Amino acid sequence: MQLTALPPTSKRDRVANLLREAILAGEFAPGERLIESRLARQLGTSQTPIREALVLLERQGLVVKVNNRGTFVSRLHARELRELFTLRAAIDAFAARLAAERASEADIARLRELLARMRAAEQTGDLAALTEAHLQLHEAIYRLSGHGLLAEVFDLIAPRMSQALTFAENLFKLDGDETDCHVPLVDALAARNPEAAERIARELALGWIDQVVVEEEQGA
Repeated sequence: MQLTALPPTSKRDRVANLLREAILAGEFAPGERLIESRLARQLGTSQTPIREALVLLERQGLVVKVNNRGTFVSRLHARELRELFTLRAAIDAFAARLAAERASEADIARLRELLARMRAAEQTGDLAALTEAHLQLHEAIYRLSGHGLLAEVFDLIAPRMSQALTFAENLFKLDGDETDCHVPLVDALAARNPEAAERIARELALGWIDQVVVEEEQGA
């Protein structure tokens, strides 16, 4: 097999994925400066795909560019967290209502599988795995809604949500509560109960405000 050079856009996307994973894994701290030349050396590439990747990450809200200072990993303050969770409350509820009307038995089985992954991550103390399974559960519900634009909105805010879950240390206690809180949501979807699914999804999102945003505001 003959290998050919990757086009610039592919290099950009690969670099963006690597940097996104590093940020969400906590390898770069909030507020840390991302130096293009240093990243280029570490990744064995030129600065051009680094620069282009940082533009993509800025659009996703994971980094912020400050004139004459450079590019920094974003900090999520109380205002941003409140906006994120209140938005999720509205669209999670809508997605859950639609999903309850369309979910098949196979779909419900997939959701219960993700619940089991959440439970296993809590039992082993794997916060990264819990975060991943948690987001995959909600993503699956958005896909089940059958609403293409709604799913696109989730894709747009998913990186910020991952960042919030990664850096909000008080969100997940690894005590089983996170999985327990999501069981009624899946049960409502399995019962094809749109009203209950909508209500539970909204309450779950608004509950994050009490867990994270209030504490952030008090500590500000």
